[in-house]
Amino acid sequence: MLTESRVTLAPEFLALKSRPLRDLAWSLLYSSLFVPIPSLPTEWFNHDYIDNTDTQYFLLWLQKIDESPLLLDTHLAEQRSTRLGIYYEQLLSFYFAYYEINGERRFDLLAKNHQVNEAKRTLGEFDFIIFDRSTQCVKHVEVAVKFYLGHENYNDSSLRPIKKNKPLHNWHNWVGPNFRDTLAIKMRHLQEHQLQLGKSAAGAQSLIDLMNSKGYKSSVDQDITCRLHISGRFFTPQATAIESPNYCAPSHMTNFWLYHTDTLQGLVESENTRYCLLPKQYWLSELVLWDIEKAELQIFTKDTMLQFLATEEFENEWHFAILDMHKLADQKSNKEQTLAIELERFFIIN
Repeated sequence: MLTESRVTLAPEFLALKSRPLRDLAWSLLYSSLFVPIPSLPTEWFNHDYIDNTDTQYFLLWLQKIDESPLLLDTHLAEQRSTRLGIYYEQLLSFYFAYYEINGERRFDLLAKNHQVNEAKRTLGEFDFIIFDRSTQCVKHVEVAVKFYLGHENYNDSSLRPIKKNKPLHNWHNWVGPNFRDTLAIKMRHLQEHQLQLGKSAAGAQSLIDLMNSKGYKSSVDQDITCRLHISGRFFTPQATAIESPNYCAPSHMTNFWLYHTDTLQGLVESENTRYCLLPKQYWLSELVLWDIEKAELQIFTKDTMLQFLATEEFENEWHFAILDMHKLADQKSNKEQTLAIELERFFIIN
């Protein structure tokens, strides 16, 4: 049964014409994969760099950029990589570099992808080091955007093993669509390495040198707080009920996945139901009609989608959005207006 996703942008954000701005709003406000995890430091899940309770200033800033997007377009063009994770980081770096409240910058972006080196080898890197002017604190913000497909007892199944996929909660059962990565691998790396980097001697010294170079006084004893910002979506198998990822935000359990060889006959079909094949740059926030028209995205009925799946060469994964597309009479112009509402997402994988 189709249900409207609960991880969805509010109407005022959907009204933005710029898709990158909608992606930024989704990344900051609507996409967090986890609630606080008891075994980990509470501060890691404190999103105090986002005005969660009152988004008025954030929305006003986005609307201002939407009217004149040259700054955003120039910022995004500086990063030529087409990888989704790089695009996501570039969106967040735009926020940390330029977000304003009443004309005053909220942050100083001290560094992005700041490497820590020791004896001519790289120990790791900090995603973002920011100075939050509202709290007068320096923060290390580690970020990621991930899409995971749930399996039942993945390590005991006939599917190909994934190196280093050791059990951690039940996260080893949640696997990336390319079968190279799991939630357990990612979370273990974040909590044991990336978020501990500042506590190492080389990491602490690297932060001191960075802040001194930027004109900030620092010492080894200064408290630099860590924050974890991990966005994305979870997808459950279409035909099997499985346990949700431990400590996940419940609103993410609304999407599904299936194999290329499975049947799609179980999908609900109605006169207004359409399916859109999503290029990777459209994997973040939900679609609006403006996206479909501007990018000329492929839209299918159920029948034409089945024909596409039967005839198109398949490699790794396809990501689809399920849409409710219908027409309404516009009383002012006496013309029909097309509406498109994204209901759900699903992956088809090899």
